[in-house]
Parts: sequence; C-alpha cells; structure tokens
Amino acid sequence: EHSTVWPLLVVFHGWSGSFKENGDMHEHGMHHGYIVATPTGFADQLWPSWNGGGTTGSPGQDGETCYDPDGDFDYCYSSCGTCKSTCWWTTCEDSVAQAAALLDEVQAAFCVDTQRVFAAGVSNGGIFCYELAKDPRTASRFAGFVPIVASPHNGFVRLPQALPAPFLGIWGTRDVTIPPTANLTVQGHTGEPTMAIDTRYAALGAWRYSTARNVTTRWAVANECDGADAPPIPMLLAPGEGHSCAAWANCSLGAEVIECIHEGGHESPPWAPQAIWIFMQRHSSPVSRLPPLKPLFITPLERRGGCDAQLPSATAVNPAVATTVVLTAIALLVAAVLIVHYGGSQRRRCCLYTRGALARADVCRTHPGSQAKTTKLVANVALAQLREGHNLNDGNH
Repeated sequence: EHSTVWPLLVVFHGWSGSFKENGDMHEHGMHHGYIVATPTGFADQLWPSWNGGGTTGSPGQDGETCYDPDGDFDYCYSSCGTCKSTCWWTTCEDSVAQAAALLDEVQAAFCVDTQRVFAAGVSNGGIFCYELAKDPRTASRFAGFVPIVASPHNGFVRLPQALPAPFLGIWGTRDVTIPPTANLTVQGHTGEPTMAIDTRYAALGAWRYSTARNVTTRWAVANECDGADAPPIPMLLAPGEGHSCAAWANCSLGAEVIECIHEGGHESPPWAPQAIWIFMQRHSSPVSRLPPLKPLFITPLERRGGCDAQLPSATAVNPAVATTVVLTAIALLVAAVLIVHYGGSQRRRCCLYTRGALARADVCRTHPGSQAKTTKLVANVALAQLREGHNLNDGNH
C-alpha cells in the first residue's frame, strides 16, 4: 500500500543484542502508525555491536576511555586487527555504512516519510546514535536522535553535523554501567567534572563516559538554543511517575534538546516508546515543526522513497464563499472527516522481515484497511503465527 507515507524509527540494540530486542517499540509502532526497524550489528565471532562514540577510538583527546590497570580487558574484535588499546570493545566494521544501507533498503521497499526518519538506541546502540549524528553520510538523513542509557566515551562528545538536530536523551539514576552524573570518588576517575565512570566491573577496572548534562549542554549549544549555558526548563514529556525531563527550547530551526532521567538502572524505561513517539511527532527534517504537537497535514518537500503517491493536501476553500457561516460548516466537515478517518477504520498489523547484504531489519508497520496483508520477503516467518497474532516479544516474528 504505497499511497501513504509513514514515519520510520530505527532502533539499535545494546551490546551482544540482536534485532529481536525492543519488541515494545515494534508493538507501539504498529498501534500508532509508524515503521520500526531493528537491525543487528556485526559480531565478528564475538557479540553483535556498533562501532562509534569512542568504542574503538581509545586513546582519545582526553586519554584512555577506560581504566584497566592490569590489562584484563580483552574485547578486541577480529575486524579491528590489532587493537591499539584494551579499552576497545566493539566491532571495527563500518557500522555507519551498515545503517545507511539499511535506510536505502527500507526506503526502497516501503513508503517512508524521508523527512521523519529517527534513530534510537539502547546502551551501545545509543552510543552509536552519536556517531550517526556526526557522520556526514547519515547526519542529514535523520530528523532526530534518541540515545537511551547511553553517553559517548569521555573525549568523544562530537557535535552533530546537520542542523537542526533534535535530541532526546534518557538516563537512569541507578545505572552503574553508564552513570548519568560525575562520580569523582570512584577509582579510575581523573577528576574531570564532565566524566562519569562505570562501577560494574570495579574489581577489574572501568570505562569512562561523558556525563549526561555535558552531552545535552553541548547539543543545546550546537542547536543554538536559548540559554544553552543555563539549566534546562522542566517539562512533562510522557505520563507516569519515577522520571523527570527538562529541555532547552527556542533552538535553531525549531529543534529542541531534551534530557530525561528515570529512577532505574541500565535499561529502557517502560514509558520510552510513548516519549519517543511524542518526540517524533514534534520534528521533521530539515526543519522542525514546533508547534503544533500533532499537525493535521504534512506537506511533502520532496518525493519519498518507495511511494506511488503523496499525502493529500488540505482542501482549498473558495474565497467567494468564505463567510462566517461557511467557515463554521467547513470546520464541522473537517472534524467529521477526521473522526471517520482516524476512528472508523480498523487498524491491522502487518510484519515484514528483510535481509540484505549489509543490513538486517525486522520491519513492522500498521496500515488502515479491512484486510491484513503480509509480504514475505525472505522465507523466515511462519504466516500462521502472524495471523494468530503472536506476541512480538517472543523472537519468532
């Protein structure tokens, strides 16, 4: 069905994960009308991972990205050849090229709104989001970035290459893997107030990261936000308790930089899908569209990949009959159309699995219609399971 364009969210898994993770994101996308793609990083006979944000860059401009006094860390991937430091811990493959290939593949296969493509990731996948924002091959292809419990390594906070660059970062107060704040008294900390050091491997050593506020402040400066050198303004991004969010507003071209802290550990909080969806509705590339939160019409600026038609424009009103009575009638008609369009049709679920030479993705979408259509691109899915509506979290979709 190529008559409607759909937003796209690409979610990158954490270290040692796979495309089967983030089932909550798939479920949310299917119920709210956007495509979710979850690729798997290169493994190199070890664990799937993403290269970026300093994971294979140590030593950086601030020295080593880890504290390894006895040289016990041994995570050198075969694609790296000889690692220059024991602090390296992911593949050295070109993960950005993999992500770009995935975008090409998905946009060719589906009717994607190329102005509303977003990158999100958890842990190592979130660190990779910073690399996507920095690399000119992908920076302008994403309308916003959402790293979850993820900060770049100390000395690797690099600015986005394409503006505006809307940003939503989520960290956990009890995260001992990538802490959001400086913990100056931990062994291996250099005393830099913008450094956070993990305590998960305290017996062996620790990895060094940027603090959350150092990341968001620098992104606010890059986006030319008002008061970027001042604390952000509190805001309510998603319903629920146990978290708080703050933002820098009035940024260049309508961007915003949001920092959310939840009372959890190294994990994505349950309200993250809804917060990401709200964030996605507030932005598009190359110009963000704040306000409103949910615009009724999206005017295409260019032809979208994999599409036979564009979104319809708002119906023109004859100026000759633009009286108060007629305008009132038009308003009532628009309201009725919206009720029928959004409330009258049953949304059915359709999942498609694609596998390419460089990119693998589990892509799910929701579309209005009386019949659910499933396209099987690779013989890797049991149609009966889809028709029976099996839970997407079971890893068999």
